[in-house]
Amino acid sequence: MTTVRKATHNDVQALLVMGHAMHAESPRFAPLDYSEGKVRRLIFRLLEVPRAGGILVAEAEGKMVGMMAFFVAEHFFGGDMFASDMVFYVAPEHRGGSAFFRLLAAFEAWATDLGAKELVLGTSTGVNHERTVKALEHVGYVQFSTGLLKKV
Repeated sequence: MTTVRKATHNDVQALLVMGHAMHAESPRFAPLDYSEGKVRRLIFRLLEVPRAGGILVAEAEGKMVGMMAFFVAEHFFGGDMFASDMVFYVAPEHRGGSAFFRLLAAFEAWATDLGAKELVLGTSTGVNHERTVKALEHVGYVQFSTGLLKKV
């Protein structure tokens, strides 16, 4: 059975390994540099500044199989808060199971507790884009924007 919990300092190394796997799998991100130091600093910020956001981990049989890192911020035009994902990753062998939806439910609850009035998720890795969108729409998310990318 897959369980989800808030990440702790004991998870840092496993989060770094999983972050590297996500980067390597992504056709968009793999050609770009990966800084373990930068990722480590982000992890510590989210662990140590609770109002900034958080990190969730999904585990199956004592092994980390998914993660989600998110931030909470005010909209630029007013004080209402929104929460958005920075990283949402489930290991390939655990896709199609419950890890994705369990991480999503935990994110929604935590972000709402932090005062978010909107939950904003995206898919930008180039991996399973249509499947991810369909899964999010299935639980009430709606598409509202378009992202465009130009490599230089």
